[in-house]
Amino acid sequence: MHLVPGPGLPAVLQIARYRFQPFAFLDECASRYGDLFTVRFPILGPLVCVSRPESIRRLFAATSDELRLGEANDIFRPLFGERSISVLDGPSHLKLRRLSVPLFQAEQSYAWTDMILEVASRRTRRWRPGTTLSLRQEMEALTLEVILRALLGLEDPAQLALASHHARTMVDWSASPFGTLLMVPALRRDLGPLTPWKGYHRDLGTLAELVMAQAARRRRAGDAAGRRDLLSRLMTVPSEDKALSDEELKDLVLMLLFAGYETTATSLCWAFEALLSHPQERAWVEAELREVTGGQPPEAGHLEHLGRLDSAIKEVLRLFPVVPILGMARRAVQPFTLQGITFPVGTKLVPTSYLAQRRADVYPEPTRFQAARFLEAKPDPAAWLPFGGGLRRCVGLPFALHELKAVLAHVLGQTRLRLVSRTPPPAALEGITVGPRGGTRVEVEAVRA
Repeated sequence: MHLVPGPGLPAVLQIARYRFQPFAFLDECASRYGDLFTVRFPILGPLVCVSRPESIRRLFAATSDELRLGEANDIFRPLFGERSISVLDGPSHLKLRRLSVPLFQAEQSYAWTDMILEVASRRTRRWRPGTTLSLRQEMEALTLEVILRALLGLEDPAQLALASHHARTMVDWSASPFGTLLMVPALRRDLGPLTPWKGYHRDLGTLAELVMAQAARRRRAGDAAGRRDLLSRLMTVPSEDKALSDEELKDLVLMLLFAGYETTATSLCWAFEALLSHPQERAWVEAELREVTGGQPPEAGHLEHLGRLDSAIKEVLRLFPVVPILGMARRAVQPFTLQGITFPVGTKLVPTSYLAQRRADVYPEPTRFQAARFLEAKPDPAAWLPFGGGLRRCVGLPFALHELKAVLAHVLGQTRLRLVSRTPPPAALEGITVGPRGGTRVEVEAVRA
């Protein structure tokens, strides 16, 4: 297939560059080839990276008769489920989207504020002044508990520990040096206790059983309609379509679990890297926080008044998108023209958030962290796309932004942290997301009781 130019390295070396130096790799490609270039990764094949906003707008507006994201993600089907929202197109995708989007609207996300703040408070109370922490580990544990409680209504510590263990182990398998093997169909077999597929499949099966057991309990108790967790609400939401099957319910919940915890944890790490390394920006955000909360722990009603923190979060997501390429591709199902070039059927076109969000023709001083950048300006959806866009935009966007805001408000207001290293960390593929290499290690200077 003849596509636009790109690096000539073998595919295995290109994926290695992306794994260990993702942002640097994309910067080099854009510098040499412009805003339309092809990268080649093993198994995934050629990916045409798109970063011009008007071209991204065209990708987002395309119908499923032109481009299909589900088909482009087909290789992930055995990992996230045959009926996962991320691998479906057309009516099947729209059905799940119609059911899911209302459950994540901003006003619905507010219902979990107290729970998020309680989890954050409980974790930070364990921190001791003078000790060093990996914020990566802390934020993963925090966001995993939050998503398990929001999705499944889990409250029992033993159930939470079991679900957390298997979810974390699945991500560890996918992040291991052999994780790429999970995408090779011929190797999705039980080849012994240490093979990636056996471990991944075992943990996935345990989590699936837990989801279905929770659903069965709701049905027996007949109380799903009165509960707040997303599993219960998905079981009872009115729909013009027929109700979700057990398989659809399971795959949707598991996809929301994996899409909603590591991504948020990684974004929190980038937020702390940015704010702790820019004292003036941090002070500007914290001044408003103190004014709104009176120096007390933040409460649910405070969050809507934290406009500076909201702007800073959007700026962090602009500079450091945690999913720059993988999972974002659209596959052309008919010849598709972009920037005067007609791409043949089968071409995978990727809106590349990292490059689109650092364009000098869109953002003045694009590489500089400016917490106030979005205080008055609303982001252009074609140039600010950390959650994707169009009909494939992440359904959990309002919840993710709300969780980021609640956690940051609590940690910034109730602790004093200092980065162990003053050198900005390079980006690296950590798990399924691109995060700061090293896990954001901080020294705890103070914790308010």
